Amino acid sequence: MTRPLARRWLCPSILAALAALTACQPNARPDAQAATATTAEARPHNVIVMINDGAGWGTWDAAAYWQYGSREGAPYAAFPQRLAVTTFPLNASGQPTRDDSQRIGYDPVQAWDTTEVPAPDLPFVAYQYLAAVATDSAAAGTALSSGVKTYNNAINYNNDGQPVEFNTLRAKALGMATGVVTSVPFPHATPAAFAAQSESRNSYHQIAHQMLAQGHMDLVMGTGGPGYSVDGKPCVDGMDKVAAEGCQNPWEWVSQQDWQQLEAGTPIAGNPSGAWRLIRSKDDFAALADG
Repeated sequence: MTRPLARRWLCPSILAALAALTACQPNARPDAQAATATTAEARPHNVIVMINDGAGWGTWDAAAYWQYGSREGAPYAAFPQRLAVTTFPLNASGQPTRDDSQRIGYDPVQAWDTTEVPAPDLPFVAYQYLAAVATDSAAAGTALSSGVKTYNNAINYNNDGQPVEFNTLRAKALGMATGVVTSVPFPHATPAAFAAQSESRNSYHQIAHQMLAQGHMDLVMGTGGPGYSVDGKPCVDGMDKVAAEGCQNPWEWVSQQDWQQLEAGTPIAGNPSGAWRLIRSKDDFAALADG
């Protein structure tokens, strides 16, 4: 990027993704000077990483055939660069094993083996192979955001139990505006992989605190705030169990102390970027979009 995105524009540019909780830091800084380009090559103005959690090439191909009638009919088929990246973990452990052995991989012969087996849910050898060890969103997100293969459960931690740098930190160091937008609770594994470092994806309060207190994020948009379910629906009496997920414990995803500071408009733990602006209603979104 040759010109970082000013903070004041980051929030309204994505207002179509309404959610139960949005926090954005309102005071725009002057555009920081980007690193001097060593060539005259044009640089992108924005970098947007969009993740369809659990999808692969087949998912995108199926969607293209359904919506456009062919694989090459999709708009992204004309992109000048289309590359693949593996996101399977280093191993299936839930904690660091402190070695470099790649214990999990992808064998296309097994992955496409159509030999039938007597199992109604997984009736082919390929399905059995692929379902044996699922890739965890935390390890997959870490691979995408930091380029490091690690154990299942890790958020930007390597297999030696050490935190690793991820792309949002690099972007912030270059003076760029940064943010995450998600349809799930904001400290969940996939958004967390682009905003925090933790040995365990289940350390929700620790992850949320990092996102809100360290000053490296300009926007956080997602569910997970008290008073709403994980689907962004208001918590009311009589909701069925599925619809009420996230309502039983209002502090499951973010600590009460951090939330109270959000509501009070005070910097969380001395956030060097200042206080957040908390937005929870459609009217507030509209007002933000109008400037």
